[in-house]
Amino acid sequence: MIYNIYVLLSLILLYLYYKSDYTKTEYINLIFAGLWMIFSIEYYTTIDYRVYYENFQFPPKGVWEPLYMLLVMIFKPFGYVFFNACMAAFEMYTLCFMIKKYVDKRWYWLAIVLFIMDPNTVFNFMTVKRQFISMAVVMWIPYVLLSRTDKARFIYAVILLVIAVNIHSAAYMAILFFALPFIKWRPNRFAIIVIGVIFIGSSGLLVSNVKMLYNLLSITGMAGKYEYYIDVLDSADLDDFRIGPVEAFYRIVTLFSMLWCIPKMTDSQYKLTILSIGGFFLSAILFADMWRLAWYYTMFNCITIPITMRILWKEYPKYISIAIISLMLIMPLRQYYLVMSGKSEAHQMFKIQHFYTIFDDAVDKSVYSQDEM
Repeated sequence: MIYNIYVLLSLILLYLYYKSDYTKTEYINLIFAGLWMIFSIEYYTTIDYRVYYENFQFPPKGVWEPLYMLLVMIFKPFGYVFFNACMAAFEMYTLCFMIKKYVDKRWYWLAIVLFIMDPNTVFNFMTVKRQFISMAVVMWIPYVLLSRTDKARFIYAVILLVIAVNIHSAAYMAILFFALPFIKWRPNRFAIIVIGVIFIGSSGLLVSNVKMLYNLLSITGMAGKYEYYIDVLDSADLDDFRIGPVEAFYRIVTLFSMLWCIPKMTDSQYKLTILSIGGFFLSAILFADMWRLAWYYTMFNCITIPITMRILWKEYPKYISIAIISLMLIMPLRQYYLVMSGKSEAHQMFKIQHFYTIFDDAVDKSVYSQDEM
């Protein structure tokens, strides 16, 4: 399977990067170039491919956000494959740039392994093509806000938000990013424990009051976009969406690790970690398709977890660091096994067994019917 080959080659490249004493970053570039290729050559593998491919040929009116429709019109003469490749190039460049910007070069490996070894996440991002483009745009908002000190940074950040929202309306979730430059307070040990306890309590909860969820989305103007999902969830059994004990333990340990390392973080590292922590809380109370709203925060995990692990490695006993880092790796490895073996629910969304590409002559398009989408 193509993705297995990609993962194997990526691990070899990470080893070569390590052997170069972390100097040859072209190996890191090649890993993201490989992921760009996988995103670019996909053909009817993810559940929404039909929607994007066929609607690219005959764009629907009033369904997609205006900027995405404009991009479709611009790229239409060049074909969908070229359009998809260009969007994927921007997404992969953004991920690669942000990891290099904020993660210590000796810890690039962890950022990459956390991402590529979780095919559930990778293929979800490949599925929600519009949202992933908007997420890549949103990732530049904290960069602009935290790397500059002039007032113009807010203008640039607003422009980025407007672009992202007009590609996918869920990007309104990034409005809170504008508070980052104004955050001065850092939690002390007591506050860290309180926040952790609150998170543990929220981990057992879901937003069971769907009407309240609808009202919250109405504040940002997204209620109409998500009305279908809300109606479905209103009649669903919430127990079907609760996470298992292993994932709950993983989230709790990760959150406490981040909180505990905050005093040792730089200002930028701390504020990006705030976004990840917010993502953990959102993931604890949102469920089913509403989880997608949390991705605008959890997408920073591939940056903030390596930052946290580096601090743990430097400041705390090695046996504690090794135990926590091992746990960080167990979850993506577990997801890799579940998805590739077909035991994960995500397997129903992606044709993992045979990754169809634009080079395949006989592609099975029958697995996903219009009703299933």
